[in-house]
Amino acid sequence: MTETQHCVATFDNLYLVPGHSDIESRHDIDLTPNSTDVAVFQNPIIAAPMDTVVNSEVASIMRELGGSAVLHRYASIEAQRDEFLGVPDGYQHGVFCAVGAAGDWWERFQELYAAGCRYFCVDVAHGFHKQVGLALARMSTEKSDVHLMAGNVADLNGFDFLVNHGAQYVRVGVAGGSVCETRNKTGFGLPTLESVVRCARSTTDGIIVADGGIRDSGDIVKALACGADMVMLGSMLAAHRESPGDLVEKDGVTYKVFRGMASEGAQKDWRGWVSVAEGRETLVPLKDRPLRKTVDTILRGVKSGLSYAGCRSLIGFPERCHKVFA
Repeated sequence: MTETQHCVATFDNLYLVPGHSDIESRHDIDLTPNSTDVAVFQNPIIAAPMDTVVNSEVASIMRELGGSAVLHRYASIEAQRDEFLGVPDGYQHGVFCAVGAAGDWWERFQELYAAGCRYFCVDVAHGFHKQVGLALARMSTEKSDVHLMAGNVADLNGFDFLVNHGAQYVRVGVAGGSVCETRNKTGFGLPTLESVVRCARSTTDGIIVADGGIRDSGDIVKALACGADMVMLGSMLAAHRESPGDLVEKDGVTYKVFRGMASEGAQKDWRGWVSVAEGRETLVPLKDRPLRKTVDTILRGVKSGLSYAGCRSLIGFPERCHKVFA
């Protein structure tokens, strides 16, 4: 299909033109991610490593439905291990645990590996960094059976750097999240979809995980159409009763706290002090519906999107999409 791009790609300025389809039902569409390494997953959604989004219950639900989750690292090693062990044995395979690239990251990795975790995410704000490369290389050398994710990066150079140092999955997107203040505080960042477009030019077999600014199933479809293999969601999964955000009553309305992990509150709760706050905290109305139902609705929307391109699977989906940037 043809593609015209004259500007920076965003979810708001990309239009997908419907193509011929002979699909009779969206139930015929397979959302298995288009990569041999992700055969363990049946859909491309990963819950973000945020302390108001993911806990063992959410991770269990995401795996039950065929996706994944990253258990955040903003807790003691023991607390994170216990969250992982709180996921039923049958669903632990495919649940990522986050580690950093400094401090106690190696001890955290070893403890989580001993607990049975085999999927790890080097979770830092600036993934195109020497320390991240060293961490990936050490983990992949020490343990040959681990699956590694890292990020975040904004362009092809950062993407290839992480893949070449051992990452199979790369989180793509800097400063695109709804509670991220990195661009305001530092001036750096790109719209997530632009980063996906750039990283999709890689000749490596790295898995692109679009991360940041995804608001609905249509944005997921657009990310996949531009070359993402999977997507990471935060705000869309937050504020459910199953999620770990605190409940707040205000003017007769029930809210849940949703915050970026670089916000003042998250930093204080994690380590007791604040460096630079590159995230913010907000209140989100409680979504009084089961998380399973929300995820099912999201997946139905993504399947409908593929049907407009006449695609029964994610294989070849970007090539089948006529994309117009305006």
